[in-house]
Amino acid sequence: MIPLKKAVKIYNNPKPTGFWDFLAKKVLQIEENNCIPDFVKKTFITEVSKVKARSVIEQMQRNTLLLKTKQMLKTKKIKYSTICLIRYVLQENYEENREEDNGIVLKEEDITIKIQRRFDPFFNFYRHNPFYKLKFNPKTRSIMLETLGSCKGADEGSGWYKVSDLFVTLKVLNCDVLLMLIFRYSVERRGKNYRRGFSSGSDYAVDKILYITKNPFYLIESKERFLYYSSGHSPKTDLEEILKKFTPKYKKDKPAFKELCSFLKKKKPILSFSEKVKNI
Repeated sequence: MIPLKKAVKIYNNPKPTGFWDFLAKKVLQIEENNCIPDFVKKTFITEVSKVKARSVIEQMQRNTLLLKTKQMLKTKKIKYSTICLIRYVLQENYEENREEDNGIVLKEEDITIKIQRRFDPFFNFYRHNPFYKLKFNPKTRSIMLETLGSCKGADEGSGWYKVSDLFVTLKVLNCDVLLMLIFRYSVERRGKNYRRGFSSGSDYAVDKILYITKNPFYLIESKERFLYYSSGHSPKTDLEEILKKFTPKYKKDKPAFKELCSFLKKKKPILSFSEKVKNI
């Protein structure tokens, strides 16, 4: 059995699909597991019976039953039962229970960038910044960023369901004076309410840029830019267009950004960028 605090952390920071497959299989065999307390068993036996009854009516295949069980595990009404399940079925030596390294380390010349990923498929881009934490150290020429990573999610209640896919890419543009990290968060969401008889969907993308000047070493975060056309489009590598559309998020960075823009316009004819793309 793992500590409650750790079980809560695992629940709030979803693991890959294989982890939820593992939990769903444990739930489908819940009656055979003598290590789980009766009060937890009772909840899951009730919920699984509902899922199985629906599977008979709808003639679900085995893999669909597993999917519906995973969706059931993530519903709010049994959140605490799922946390208890995590406590009792995961052992310290279970491979999915190890502290997962969600970090990506990029090295651009003498600049080190560590990107830590969080997973939240239903993240609200309209209210929150997808950069949870952002720090930079001029002495070590390093950057630490905690941001959203690619993930999928589904939620279901009585008479409704919703699904969300989040795909995150990072384009790195590098020249002799400037490093640009262009983050794209592509969102596909679908939902249906059977009771009220309507469905909804949305496809859009959100872009953000980090401007990193090399000398002096300084970081400027851009505002979020919402794109309501195909997520296949991405910011052009035309420097003037990027600087025009992606302005600083914070007032304190505006003087430095203005100075950077002026400098780059003068240097533009001789600047050449290398480019690479990475999935986050």
